[in-house]
Amino acid sequence: MADSNRPADQLSKRLLREKLAATSDPLRLEILTALARTPASSAQLAEALAEEPSRIRYVLRRMREVGLIDVAGETRARGVRENSYSVELARLALSDEEVERLKPQELDRALAATVRYMFWEAVGIVREPPTSDRVEFLTRFPLQLDAHGWRQAAALFRDVLGQVIEVAEKGRRRISGRDAEEIETVAMIVFLPFGQLAIPRGAAGSSAKGTGRLLPRQLRVLGDPLRYAIMTSLVFRPGSAADLSAELGLPIGQVRYQLRRLRAQGLVVTHSERPRRGTFEQTFTVDPRRTGEFDTELLAEFPGARLAAQMPTVRAIFTDMLEAIRAGAMHDNFDHMIARVPLSIDPVGYREVEAIMTRAMERLFELREQSLERLAANGADPRRALTAFLHLERPA
Repeated sequence: MADSNRPADQLSKRLLREKLAATSDPLRLEILTALARTPASSAQLAEALAEEPSRIRYVLRRMREVGLIDVAGETRARGVRENSYSVELARLALSDEEVERLKPQELDRALAATVRYMFWEAVGIVREPPTSDRVEFLTRFPLQLDAHGWRQAAALFRDVLGQVIEVAEKGRRRISGRDAEEIETVAMIVFLPFGQLAIPRGAAGSSAKGTGRLLPRQLRVLGDPLRYAIMTSLVFRPGSAADLSAELGLPIGQVRYQLRRLRAQGLVVTHSERPRRGTFEQTFTVDPRRTGEFDTELLAEFPGARLAAQMPTVRAIFTDMLEAIRAGAMHDNFDHMIARVPLSIDPVGYREVEAIMTRAMERLFELREQSLERLAANGADPRRALTAFLHLERPA
């Protein structure tokens, strides 16, 4: 029987505790975010984060003891020498073996805290006007996959995370080696089972309050949570107004009105007609890509457009993530992902992240179409997935 009191086992347990703390403690998250962008000393971190130096030193010591961060060099301030620290982002991920050692409630608490932190970080970004005309990703794609497609998608997301981390490391080296424009961003990558579709209570129309009259029609339509829920339902399977009314618990007249508005903007299209009670009713469908498309020029041009149009997407992504955690989706297998990667990159690195996410999105749609063909042929039950890519530029 293994001796759990051996120094190596004790260090492994402490490392796991620090990893959990790093995902759930806001101060640790801020410290690691700062160190992922550039090495820093405890004094520099205390000043940047407006925290007591003793608290910063304590957290750094705990993370350094278990090898979560490294000493990157020395700095001198006011005649005092002090270590500066850095972090390799790949070390922060929980391995499958570490997840297996956790009690379900421990894993759920840590993940829920991480999701809430990510949510408020994304909200803080979209509340601000765009700082440039660079393309941002804020995309949520609900998909249906078969078992084989699910495994392929899980492998794809692991590859995407590895590529984004590599861009982060290369970008930091390029910026430190020459005088280049530095862009602070955060990338978030999500692949989870999709839970129950719901409309946030009292949310319909709320995102555009106070700005709706100033927004182009397309942004007003796409920015409404009720219409967003209708589009999400139609991504999974074609449906009629009656189907949507039953699923969402809404009067059929209200659903028909919203479908007309969505069709007028080309966000929903007719799929087929079918007999119903002596007449014919239309069914509708939607391309998953339309649930996350935003014209960046429009977002920059109109006051309040970014918040009004993108807030429903942010709310939907993180509500779905919390629902998946509450449903125990993380307990049974490891084919899922919630990842947050802070980046300090130059324009080259920014374009590299854009290219990585674009390729991944196109591959996801290929997997979706292949899965739907196999599902139609074998009659197997589909698996519903939430996939999301976020790459947002942090305000200066």
